[in-house]
Amino acid sequence: MFLAHASGEHAPAPRLGTFGRGFVQAMTSREHPPRHLERRWATRYSFRAELEIEWGSAVLRGKTRDIGSNGMFIESADTLWVGAGFTARLALGRPVGCPGELTAVPVIYGASFMTRCLDCGSERTTDQCPSCGLTTAAAELMFRRRLMRQTGIFLLGSLAFPYISQIYPPLDLDLILVFFGLVFFGALTLAVILERRARNHQEIELLKRVYNGFVPLPWILAATLFVNGRLDSQKNVVYYPTVVVGRFNMKGIVKGSRRLVVRSWREGQRVERLAVDMDDFDRFHEGDAIVVGVGPGALGIPWYYGAYRR
Repeated sequence: MFLAHASGEHAPAPRLGTFGRGFVQAMTSREHPPRHLERRWATRYSFRAELEIEWGSAVLRGKTRDIGSNGMFIESADTLWVGAGFTARLALGRPVGCPGELTAVPVIYGASFMTRCLDCGSERTTDQCPSCGLTTAAAELMFRRRLMRQTGIFLLGSLAFPYISQIYPPLDLDLILVFFGLVFFGALTLAVILERRARNHQEIELLKRVYNGFVPLPWILAATLFVNGRLDSQKNVVYYPTVVVGRFNMKGIVKGSRRLVVRSWREGQRVERLAVDMDDFDRFHEGDAIVVGVGPGALGIPWYYGAYRR
């Protein structure tokens, strides 16, 4: 918890007053500010009321402890930067608005607050970042725009991956798709958390770096599977005799999923689920004896080459 002092011109409700100089000091709810830090020049009167502080798009809540002609004493669990412009609303039957500005560094104990710029990630002690020059509100806007662009790139890759993965489909494509599904929903969840924490002016630097790592993953996975099959030589294809034991067809937005379920030739595997095209899916039925061509893969990932009747 921190206690904020702000001072300025007095203006009776419902006219607006302006906060000016002030400072913030860390203390518990039972402590009082030391007298040697006192900077008030006007008499303060005991006054308690609920308070809403609008700071950019964030709405912080607090309480007043005393009030005077040159400002008020605000108690809140959240923090503001030096020079941060805000609007405070007092709950006095009808709201009274007070635009203001914080002009001293808050010292917080046991609280979590933003210490880095939302845009560039540099450490900051004032409302304006010393590295990029953006204020808190501007940095929040820039971060949200970048987050939208990154999420768009991630979603495009997520749409492209299911299609590209079936050009040279690996034998374990279903497991790869399950892994990709976990990555997809994890990244979107992280994007929502980032947006909410940025809105509330909380620390996001670590989460932002994690999310940056998620963004290119669909493209990397798609490129890996494509290169693995594209650069593999046809001379390396090995053919295995087997029998069709089932079929599976699920229509999809991009390309759908068609699987021929055959007896596995790999040790420890009972069946193989082959990602086949429409022609192979229509040609083969349960009980058909076939030969399956498998490429070892240029990157060591076995992939399905084709199926033929025995």
